[in-house]
Formats: sequence, structure tokens, C-alpha cells
Amino acid sequence: MNVLMIDCLAIGKKRRRFTRDFIGGGPRLIAGILYLLDIKNLNVEIIRAEKVFGNDFNKKIFKKYNVFLVASMTMDYLAVKNIVEIIKRVNKKAPIVIGGPLCSDRSILDTIKADISVIGEGEKKILSIFKILLSSGLKIDEECFKKLIEVGGITFRRDEEIIKTNDAPVLSKEEFDGFSPPEGAIDLILQYPNFKFAKIYVECLRGCSNYIRTKFPLSFCEKCLETCKNCSDEFLNPLITCPSQIPPGCGFCATIDSFGSPKSRKISDIISEIKKIIALGARRIVLGGPDFLDYKREDFSKDNILTTPIIPPEPNYEALEELINQITSIKAVENEVVQIFIENIKASLCTQKALKIISKIPNSIFSIGCETGSREFSKLLGRPFSPDKTILAIKQAIKLGIRVHVYFIHGLPGEKISFIKQSIDLINKFFELGVDKITIYKYQEFPGAPFYSLKNKARLLQRRNNELNLYRKKLVSLAIHFNKVRKEEMVGSRQHVLIAEPDLSNKSNAIGYVIKGGPKVLIHHAIRMLGGEAIVMIKKVISDKLVEGDIVKKIAKKT
Repeated sequence: MNVLMIDCLAIGKKRRRFTRDFIGGGPRLIAGILYLLDIKNLNVEIIRAEKVFGNDFNKKIFKKYNVFLVASMTMDYLAVKNIVEIIKRVNKKAPIVIGGPLCSDRSILDTIKADISVIGEGEKKILSIFKILLSSGLKIDEECFKKLIEVGGITFRRDEEIIKTNDAPVLSKEEFDGFSPPEGAIDLILQYPNFKFAKIYVECLRGCSNYIRTKFPLSFCEKCLETCKNCSDEFLNPLITCPSQIPPGCGFCATIDSFGSPKSRKISDIISEIKKIIALGARRIVLGGPDFLDYKREDFSKDNILTTPIIPPEPNYEALEELINQITSIKAVENEVVQIFIENIKASLCTQKALKIISKIPNSIFSIGCETGSREFSKLLGRPFSPDKTILAIKQAIKLGIRVHVYFIHGLPGEKISFIKQSIDLINKFFELGVDKITIYKYQEFPGAPFYSLKNKARLLQRRNNELNLYRKKLVSLAIHFNKVRKEEMVGSRQHVLIAEPDLSNKSNAIGYVIKGGPKVLIHHAIRMLGGEAIVMIKKVISDKLVEGDIVKKIAKKT
């Protein structure tokens, strides 16, 4: 049986622009858990979506596969739609199953002609789907339909009708532990051509503890009472339910809808995965989760259901320290051959003790979501902490030698010029503090996020407000300037660079990745060194995301 997973994550239309050096954990996990089934002659493959759109890709190869899996985000709609159409032209019989955040839209099969979509967590559902497909000889027939209707949290195509099954609960902590990548699944990373240079996501925990609610009105809820105090900064035991039935989480985020409250992987499973990935040749690893400081924090809550993003309870220092100690005791990490990144933390949990544990990682770096410089706007959005707490967390982190990358969003519902001005002031303050990088995203609706059902949406978004749009542009321009100045500070420095990909605009040049994190590096006449590494002198800033450098020393590959 031949199964092909097509990884569309963050491709957009046809090519990743800024995330080519990132490999998510979902596609290889979902493809890999098929090894838990007793399938004879199982062959599982993964390809990036770019390969399908490449001029030299022979689409007839799709004929050899029995089932297709497609992993996607909301932004990948057009790419997924086109890929499904290509597959259907070449191989009409093979079932196509799509999953990922894109499928939080329960009506996605109305416009993407796949056979099945998986909503939210996919592990349990994919196993059920494959058992049904195997029992029907991989034919989606009447008998198959009768069994699919029993699988919660999916939609499927029955002739021209789209069937939506009942919602499925999120995985329990025990179920989640049971789906750690099985033997053979981690080897799927080898099928990514750039895996030795990419940032490889290793999931440490899943789900979010921010059960605070947005204050903006939603179409299917009562207005926030603002009297129950469940969402105030002072509450200690927040309720999972809301008197007004407002969904939990930041208004713009769908994490809780998809994954629920935090559940953490076993330390032994995380360490085992990291060691195996390093043994395969990986050099850059991202410890992933909506908030790294929530790791094992659910152990302190009733029934392991953690619904507070603020202290108490404090971070699980013992578990954090054990995890970090085991990671840093890996020789390749200790010797700085492998760089560890932390994807995200919440400022509300950034205690001095937690930051000291993180600082044990060589060249430690983390990202932190701020989203806005306005305290008032933060509260309206359902954010778990104010910008003041972000400033404090960043000050403490930088004092400990931790590099920090901060996220903002513009174009959010309810945005005002005064809020943007406060964000501009805060970004300038972050520059003075020594923040490494600012990333500003344009607000995008996500199915499953509270704002997807926003009342008075057009009025709150104000897309055509010229004065507001002018300030939005100022905010984006400031972030670009901030990052460009930070790159200019690199000029004259020597960086350890992995020479990772060809320069598409000049075949003799190559693009390198700074191993400890940083901008892409354009290296002239380095195409023959592709796959190698070198010490590069940074000599010029090309943009806020790209610098230029010369090789001053080639680094021999270790055997």
C-alpha cells in the first residue's frame, strides 16, 4: 500500500516565501502513525507542495499511490485546491484526505474536491479512517459511508453531498501520550531535502491555557457580562464555561477550538525524538507549543485541565528543568553543533526562575506574542497579559542573555489609531531593550477562532478607513526598519552558516542559514558548497530579511 503525504503548510499559493527553513511536526506525525496499523507492504512518503508545482515534476507518479494525505493551513487554500484537482485528474480512484487548520472550516469540501476532511486533532481520526478504507478495499462506497458517519470530527463526500459528522472531543492526555511518533515515523524527516538545515518542530505540548474571553460581541453569544470576574487578572480558578457562552482564547486564535487545554508529552518521548533527529543529521530544532512555560503545568490543576494563563499555578519548574537539562546534556547541543529554539512563551508565566532554566540552553532564544502595545486593546482581544508584562519579561530575559523575537498583529477588529500609536511606542522601546526581531502579521480570519463569528465584522475591521490604514502602514514600516537596523549591526561580524539552498535569481550563488538563528545570507559563487557549512563575514544588508556575506573559512564535515 502506497500512501503519499503532501505537506502544504505555509505554502500560500505555490511557494513558501519566508518559511522555507521550517519543517512542521504534524505531517510526519500523521503519516507516521500509519505504522501503528498492521498494513502489509506499507510505503509512506512525504513531499513538499512546491515539488508538485515544479516544472520538472512528473504528475503521472500520482498513479502509484493508493491514498493521499494533504496537510494544510488556512493560508494554503489555493495550493490545496489546485493539488487536489491535479491528483483527481491523474488518479480518480485514490481517496484524498485533507487535514490541518484549513479544515477547521467545516464547509471546506464544498470548494475543495477532496474526499474526506479531518477537523482538529488528526491522530485518532486518521487511524479510524484508514481502518474503514482498508475494510472496504480502499473504495469509498455505501458500506464505507455507513462507517465514516461514526467517526467524529470529520466531513466527507458522499456523491455530491457533503456529510458532517458529530463533533469529536479533543484527545485525552493518555491518548495524546499514546500517539508519540512510533518507530519509523521519525525517519520520514529524511524525505525533506533540506532537513539538515531547517528548523525542525518537535512538539512538547499541545493546547492553550488562555481561557480568558474576548470582549467583542460575537454573532452566536450573549454580550460579555464583565461582572463574573472569570476573565479578570485577579481570578485564580477560572471556569471552563462562560455565562455568556463566549468561546475561550484570544479572539483571533483557534488553538483552543482545535486542541483544548494544554497536555504535555513525556520528557522521555521528547528527548528520544530530539536525539533521533540529531542522529539523522539535523542541526536546528524548535521546541514547540502554544506556550513552552505551560509544559507539565497541567499537573498542578484539577483533572489535568489547565484553564488559567496566569499564576497560580506557577510553571512546573521541576519538569522544565529536567527537560532542559536532558536536552543540554546531549553532546551536539552542549557543543553548539545543534541549536535549540523555543517557539513561544507567555509573558504572564515568565518568572525569573523559569527564565533562568531557559537560559541554560546555549545561545538561548524564544519568541513571545505581544500583538498590541495597548493595555485596553489587549483586554478587548482576550489576551492573557498586558504589554507591561511583556516589557518586564523581555527585560528579564535579555539580562540573562536570552535573545527575544516579538510578534505583533495589525488589522485586528476594533483597532484604533491610538492603539497603533501605542504599538509603535512599544516597538521603539523594544529596540532600546535589545530585542532581536519584530514580526508583524496582518490579521487573518481562522475558522474556529472567536472572531470568525464576529458581530458587526465590517464595522470593526474598518478595512477602508484611510487614516487608520496609513497608521497600519507606519507600523509595518517601523518593523521593517527595526529589523533592517538589527541586520546592519551584524555587518562585520562572523557567522556560522549552513549553506542550504540555491539562489533562485543567480544560479552561481547560494543562500545560507545562520545556525543560531538570524536572516538568510546571500553568498556569491557558493553553489558548489551547497550542503556544506562555513564561517561567513557579513558585509552588506540587502533587506530586513536578507544579508550578504563572504566565506572566510570552510568548515569540514565531521565524520
